[in-house]
Amino acid sequence: MSAEGPSPAAPGPSFEERFAALEREWRQLLPAKLQEALRRMQACRTDPADAAELEELHRLLHTLAGSAGTFGLHDLGSVARAIEHELDRVMALPARSGADFDAADRALQALVASAPGG
Repeated sequence: MSAEGPSPAAPGPSFEERFAALEREWRQLLPAKLQEALRRMQACRTDPADAAELEELHRLLHTLAGSAGTFGLHDLGSVARAIEHELDRVMALPARSGADFDAADRALQALVASAPGG
């Protein structure tokens, strides 16, 4: 019987390796997230009174804005944040029409066209 006890477990991936894996996964999912944002924007334009759809679009852009910066896509994050702020303005309107989404929609279209994998 050994007095040393069990052997230590092999070390897991480093922080850098785990972060790189997360970044690869996030970048792979980015085109789908942008397509989801486009679908939600179209739904908001079609039914401007649908607060739940608008809140989901806002949440999606908020998440994109934060995570893009984390993974080094600062320009994408800045544009997503600007769209989020434009949606704040739209959300505050007492009544909405499809045209109220024009500026946010144009910015989102440009963002999708310029995004990696877009």
